Amino acid sequence: MRLKIVFFFWAGLFLISVPLQAQFRYGIKAGMNLSTLHFNQDLVSPDVLPGYSLGLTSEWMSRRKHIGVELSTLYSLKGISYHSKKYTTNYIDIPLSFKWRYPFLFGDLFLKAGPYVSFSVGEKQWDKISTTGSPRATAKDKDFGLQAGVGILLLNHFQFGVGYDHGLIDSYEVKRSSGRKSYAQTRNWNLSVAYLF
Repeated sequence: MRLKIVFFFWAGLFLISVPLQAQFRYGIKAGMNLSTLHFNQDLVSPDVLPGYSLGLTSEWMSRRKHIGVELSTLYSLKGISYHSKKYTTNYIDIPLSFKWRYPFLFGDLFLKAGPYVSFSVGEKQWDKISTTGSPRATAKDKDFGLQAGVGILLLNHFQFGVGYDHGLIDSYEVKRSSGRKSYAQTRNWNLSVAYLF
């Protein structure tokens, strides 16, 4: 069902953008994630987990090309590393950014910021992420937060960026063997490269 929503979303986006081709561009985007979780209790202290992201991106820029909007749909792997073990969850990320771009030397520098929403897909449960109490973590269906980034556009097609995602809602529920529950929020740094047609 989620994949159908994403498909119809992008199909509608393309149809709407046809009359606006002077301001609208789309492309492909790939990157590396460095993710972890922030627990609301002193449960575990995880390390960052290297992951990846891959998908489609688009942008609308004003006629002066200084301000605009960027929208992407990415298949992404996030999670934590703890005691040399990797705990991962796959997501469909949809970040929406308000973008400011300015010419600089051989390219355009840009700043962007806005909200994101993520939908967890695939395996959602981790067992025994700690040697104390052996808590079990379950990913919730949705994640929501704020994201921001900086980067540069080169040769009018190649876009390189670095960004940070800060989850605002609990993306995991953690249940201990005693029955007590705690929660965790997503934190993620990302490096990305995109090609805009």
